[in-house]
Amino acid sequence: MPQPKVSFAMICYQQESYVREAILAAFAQEYEPLEIILSDDCSTDSTFSIIEEESVKYSGPHKVITNRNSTNLGIEHLNKVMSLASGDFVIIAHGDDVSLPNRTSRMVETWIDKKVSLVSSNAIIVDSKSQPLGKLSKEDTDREVPLKKVIYITWDNTRLGATFGWDRNVFSQFDAIDGKRITGADDHILPFRAALLEGIYYLEEPLIQWRKHENNGTDRVADKTGSELMFSETSIAYDVGALIYMAEEFAQFRKGQNDSKQMGLINRDLETAIMELTLRWTRCRVSLDLAGFSPTWIDKQEREKKELNESLRVQPDVPLGKPKIS
Repeated sequence: MPQPKVSFAMICYQQESYVREAILAAFAQEYEPLEIILSDDCSTDSTFSIIEEESVKYSGPHKVITNRNSTNLGIEHLNKVMSLASGDFVIIAHGDDVSLPNRTSRMVETWIDKKVSLVSSNAIIVDSKSQPLGKLSKEDTDREVPLKKVIYITWDNTRLGATFGWDRNVFSQFDAIDGKRITGADDHILPFRAALLEGIYYLEEPLIQWRKHENNGTDRVADKTGSELMFSETSIAYDVGALIYMAEEFAQFRKGQNDSKQMGLINRDLETAIMELTLRWTRCRVSLDLAGFSPTWIDKQEREKKELNESLRVQPDVPLGKPKIS
């Protein structure tokens, strides 16, 4: 039986310091037949020049497609790479991370064996100099991720978007990602879609090196420059928006489903989760108000001047311990 065709789609933006290593890791994937898409989101640095340089030099077995967006698409960059991808299974990669050589093989194997719509994995967190910091998740068993968990716990470190691979139906059976409704979707919306379809499966094996550096996209979702309460308020606000997006997508999805009882239960879970999370958000805002703070937004330049509170950033569940001295 022939191996399914797979697309390995790397989305890049302003990652000139790291993208070469990411590209070489893509070229080193052991799976065949593999289509590699290297797509730049209108970077102003040398990211795309490096993509072109490495693509011209490559002479291996994989098909390589390069793309540069004429304007910055943000989260809608996912729609673009899906339009370029021809594989039945699509593995996403970021231009600042490093995929292990067996990543594609392990994910495709799991997709086929478990018959799911999305596969995620553990990761090794590394710093800007590629020094390992620890494992992202302490979950030490492979397991399914149920829909109810995706709804009530909108994100955890078994659902890091940079580790995902998905069946084409995660995009083909839904509308295009709308960047005016959410600025980040892979960690939230895509697992929800997959859970509605054939489900999600998590691999405890680290299959990428996820890079933690000064410009991580995950650091822009919430305020990580102040107190834990400020972080919670902005993080929960983002999650409320993600849940509302899920509810809107579900309203369209359920129209084509016959199991009205099951659809009603899912809808009730979504409504309950939105209400509970909105209540938590309100309590955070009231607490901040009583503490003398007022809500405000700052522009990108001002934000970059503020130092991140390291304790609020993504941390390894299993940090590397110091070696014992004998």
